[in-house]
Order: sequence, then structure tokens, then C-alpha cells
Amino acid sequence: MPGKQAIALSRVRGWEIWAMPDSLGEFSRAIDCHQKYLEIAREIGNRASEGIALGNLGNVYNKLGQYSQGIDYLQQSLAISRKVGNRASEGIALGNLGNAYCSLRQFRQAIDYLQQSLEIAREIGDRASEGRVLGYLGTAYNKLGQYQLAIDYYQKDLANGK
Repeated sequence: MPGKQAIALSRVRGWEIWAMPDSLGEFSRAIDCHQKYLEIAREIGNRASEGIALGNLGNVYNKLGQYSQGIDYLQQSLAISRKVGNRASEGIALGNLGNAYCSLRQFRQAIDYLQQSLEIAREIGDRASEGRVLGYLGTAYNKLGQYQLAIDYYQKDLANGK
């Protein structure tokens, strides 16, 4: 039962146990932690946690600039989130995919993912995610040289925070 205890503990602690190494820039350690978390989630058959672990791995690989691998993990996370009906995790995966494509300078694809993420954030009433995604959309449009759209999204982000 140690696997179930680890899952329960990480849930109670807000995923800090698994996220801490990448917050500290210790990416190889972060990958090890997220891989272990993924193994535990699969071992106990917790699909939602499996999706979260895959998303965490995707984010670490993206931070390392290994976007192909990061996107692959994020796509797996998105598929699981949709399969289990976890709209919050689905929105997060879409937002993370949008950020990955922004990093690759594929702004149209990034905007598509970010718009989907924004729709979910609004649907579930997640104002914090909504604000983040509005800012990301502003950045994507700014990079495309569509400055008025960028300003519009940045202003919506600011208004969201009030």
C-alpha cells in the first residue's frame, strides 16, 4: 500500500512532492520523481493521476527544450484527461500544449490550444487559469505582430484579476 499512501500524500500536499525538483531546476531528479509517480499511478490504476504525471513529465521536457518529447507526454495527458472526464486537467493540458507550441514559434497552433483551454477555464469557473491563459494568448498574438489583439487579451487578463 505504499503507492496508495504516496498518491494520497501528494494529493494532500498539492503535488509539492513531485513538483519540487523541477521548481528547483533539478530536471533529471524531477523526471525521476515524475516517472516514479507515473509508475505508482499505473500500478494502482489511477488514470487521473497517470494523466497528471504525464503532464508533469511533459512540462519538464519542455523546460529542457525537448519539445517533441514534452508534447508527446502532454498529448497523452490530454487524452487521459478527456477519457476520465477531468475538465480541469484537460484545460491545463491544453494550456501547456499551447505554451509548448509558443516556444516552438508555432503561434497559430498555440492559439488553438490556448483558446480551448480558455473555454474550459470559463466553463468550470477557474478564474486563475482563465487569467493565465488570457495572458498567454496576449503573448502569442504579440509574437504574431497582432498587437491590438495582444493588448485586448492583456487587458482582459488584468480585468480578470480585479
